Amino acid sequence: RQKFPSSEIQITTNGTLIEEKTAERLREVKPLSLIVSVNAPESNPGRGGVFARSLSAIEMCASRGIPCGASFVALPWQDDENIACVIENAREAGAGWMRVMCPGFTDYSPAALRYDFKEFSSRLEALVNKNDWGMPAVFEPGEIDSLDAVVEGVVCGSPAHRAGLKKGDVIVSVDGARPRSRVEAFDMLFRAGDCAVKYIRGGKTFSAVICKKKREASGVVMLYDFDFIRAKKIKKAALNMNTENLLVLSSVAGYSRVKKALEQILSWEGTIVLPVRSRFFGGSIVCSGLLTVEDFLIELKGYMRRGRKPEAVLIPEEPFDFRGADLRGTHYSEIERET
Repeated sequence: RQKFPSSEIQITTNGTLIEEKTAERLREVKPLSLIVSVNAPESNPGRGGVFARSLSAIEMCASRGIPCGASFVALPWQDDENIACVIENAREAGAGWMRVMCPGFTDYSPAALRYDFKEFSSRLEALVNKNDWGMPAVFEPGEIDSLDAVVEGVVCGSPAHRAGLKKGDVIVSVDGARPRSRVEAFDMLFRAGDCAVKYIRGGKTFSAVICKKKREASGVVMLYDFDFIRAKKIKKAALNMNTENLLVLSSVAGYSRVKKALEQILSWEGTIVLPVRSRFFGGSIVCSGLLTVEDFLIELKGYMRRGRKPEAVLIPEEPFDFRGADLRGTHYSEIERET
């Protein structure tokens, strides 16, 4: 806090070590927000054990005006009633919003921990989206079919809530500027002070003024789609390569987002986007941060064996550390050397 007097500090914790004096101390160092993991593996979570202490942490902090969200990794053997119980308990404790996710497993996981990821994620997403939980509840990562700035929910009592925004609204402008993605809309709202917002609801356009301080959370909750700063970096790299025969490799989780960004933001309809499966870990692992050089090479060589020869290839930066090495210590230049 001494180094960054006005920056928000965000803490992710299960909250089990937070007591009254801790909550008081956290209030002193605001602006600060908590994301409390309320994972409850018991078949009937109730309010006992670790789960109870996590809920208690939310209650103590929320009652002191500290913004608290919750994250929940639901388990395949939990039925809908138990999953709903966890979400409702978090809301009653004072959580302003909830992230719901599926657990990951690899090819090396014991058979008892593996499950039908597609079936369970579809069921979980449907459960989260069909109910009005009294707070924004979002299934992540969530599928998107466009980069429209769709509001997934609004935190009760927030500036956006006071301005009348609701789940399902599509933000089309902030102070006259049109956002090109959800991420851009979210950032525009965060950076602005009092701002005029236009949004579409039920096919009609409405206007509202969100009254807030600059760099204060608006209360709008959205899925993460694509950061326009990243889009500009991709465009710059492609222009430097000076080629129209470009292949973009993406994680499975990011595939639809990258494809939409290239089509809608950069208008590159001819560029090929290829999803890369995690063969090193396998299982349900779909994020780019756990891909390896070998994963990229297998996909790229298979693509080239089909008679396609891209002049340039772009890969995500997340799998590599500051030295350019992946999780196995292999440098990304190995992709260039082998192809």
